[in-house]
Amino acid sequence: MAADPSFRRLSSVEENDGIDRISNLPDSLRSHILSFLHTKTSVRMSLVSRKWRNFWKNLQVFDFSDKSSYILFDHDNGEQFLLFAVFVNVVLALRRSLDIRKFRLDCYHYQPDTFSTYSIETWISTAIVENKVGACLEIDAPNLKYLSLTNITFGDAAAVGNLHNVEKAYLEVFSTSNGEFVKPLLNLLRALSRIKHLELYSSTTKMDPSYDSSPSYGWATKPKCVPLCLVSHLTLIKFDRCLGSLNELDFTGYVLQNGLVLRTMLIDNFCRKQPEEWLKKISDLPRGSAVCQVNIC
Repeated sequence: MAADPSFRRLSSVEENDGIDRISNLPDSLRSHILSFLHTKTSVRMSLVSRKWRNFWKNLQVFDFSDKSSYILFDHDNGEQFLLFAVFVNVVLALRRSLDIRKFRLDCYHYQPDTFSTYSIETWISTAIVENKVGACLEIDAPNLKYLSLTNITFGDAAAVGNLHNVEKAYLEVFSTSNGEFVKPLLNLLRALSRIKHLELYSSTTKMDPSYDSSPSYGWATKPKCVPLCLVSHLTLIKFDRCLGSLNELDFTGYVLQNGLVLRTMLIDNFCRKQPEEWLKKISDLPRGSAVCQVNIC
């Protein structure tokens, strides 16, 4: 296997004038340099000189890429994935800082099993749930069929794309502190262009209470660009622990009006004492699908 070009450039610094200038840079600059490399290349830098030995343990930017997954795309790559998983687990276990500023994971397992599923979930949990820095969330998973996001705070910085094969999703996410939640959620719905079943926790459609009655915020403004999933794919949507807020009613109306193929809307664990009153409000909303049924429990 050919060596990484960036590794060759860094490891040959002494060939020009015999002075290893990169190794003499301050630790902060060397860490910054490593942040542009694949994590495997950063680990291999330990072979350059004594100053680089175990320096990769200071990493806060990780780029894990399993290249064997593309070579063996049409075959079972279980053994190769095991080697990749061992490398990722070792790096994450031996790092000196618990902070993660950027985390990129690129891997594909042809025959998903318990081990691969647990490994990937653990890595994502380490990068997002256990991380206290507040790193930007980037999602790029063209082969993903089921997406579950829980306890995530998201905003305009969240980058999502290539989720067009996801058929089922559960979203338990929170808006940023400035109250903006429509645009990030719209971005998610646009990325989930072929979603059929969608489950939303109450926090996903709720913004900061201080903006709840303002007509300039929320779904009452009726975003003009309707996500493709509402128009042509979404058949079931479920709201979990609906609070009965104005934001939720506006979003419900937005989905009902634009959900042209929607068949079922479930409002589960409704938190108000009189769900009949809310059901009456919903029944008066215009619907894009003549067969859509709304159930509150």
